Amino acid sequence: MRPISFYIDGAQGNHPTLHQCTGVMLPFIFVAGVQPRTRKIDDTPRRCPLCGLHQAYFRRVDHYLSLFFIPVWRVKKGTPFLACDRCEQNAEGIQTHAGGPAPRPRQTCGRCGREIDSEFRFCPHCGNKMQDK
Repeated sequence: MRPISFYIDGAQGNHPTLHQCTGVMLPFIFVAGVQPRTRKIDDTPRRCPLCGLHQAYFRRVDHYLSLFFIPVWRVKKGTPFLACDRCEQNAEGIQTHAGGPAPRPRQTCGRCGREIDSEFRFCPHCGNKMQDK
């Protein structure tokens, strides 16, 4: 068997290429695909309309053309949505009006007297357990 010598091109002198040394064309394996990638659009925490905490951020899922599993070029730009880090829910389906979430029924805390969402089990201001309805 002959030893195989490999040269990138003929710039190093008049060396033969890989094809000329072995007499065989080797196939080039090409791995490509489109992969989704979630990006945080804004670093300002927003109030989650589902759990009520300020741990929701605007995110967007973009699709990238990947070569050898490395994102190279954005193919499709996604639409922004609000995703909460605590409850891990997306607030895409929440009805909005005037740029904010739809109003929810309110209740008053028996201890501190502040008005809060009726879905809260505890008052976020004083920690009092709310009455079940």
